[in-house]
Amino acid sequence: GRSGLRIMHGKGHLAYGTGKVLEALRIVAREAPSPRIVVMTTGEPEQDPVEQELKAMAESRGVLDALEFHPGVPIQDMPGLLRSCDAGLISYGRDLGVDILPNRVFEYLAMGLPVIAPSYAMEIARIVEAERCGLLVDFESPEAIAKAILRLPRDPELCRDIGRRGREGILARHNLE
Repeated sequence: GRSGLRIMHGKGHLAYGTGKVLEALRIVAREAPSPRIVVMTTGEPEQDPVEQELKAMAESRGVLDALEFHPGVPIQDMPGLLRSCDAGLISYGRDLGVDILPNRVFEYLAMGLPVIAPSYAMEIARIVEAERCGLLVDFESPEAIAKAILRLPRDPELCRDIGRRGREGILARHNLE
């Protein structure tokens, strides 16, 4: 019953690339309806300075309506939240994102979500390239992020295929066994 693209961002923070995602949403809004971006919060919105800063940035860019702030959930509830999404972002810039491999990557793959991740995140890129389960872009370029976001709804078959390949990859190779 939902219309439009819904993308999991994860914890929102300027250090985690959320500012570049907001810039990308401004670009996307020129060409298509903005997707919903799920941003996880850490506390009460009125008391969370990061969330207030992100809301102000989003409002100044005309994309506040695209953000869906969601309080943190227990790990056992995360699959339900991810099932409501169409893709997942790993939005780190180069300062933080070269040598990372966050659990979120595996959560996205397990749920069959296409991953949009930094091309310079070596460990993530290795998995995304091997499994052909996502789009690798420069997350310091809002234009590159916007292009990836626009590509998914324009090519739903690609979106389904890369999500399926990610799920197959985690079941076969990227699990605790």
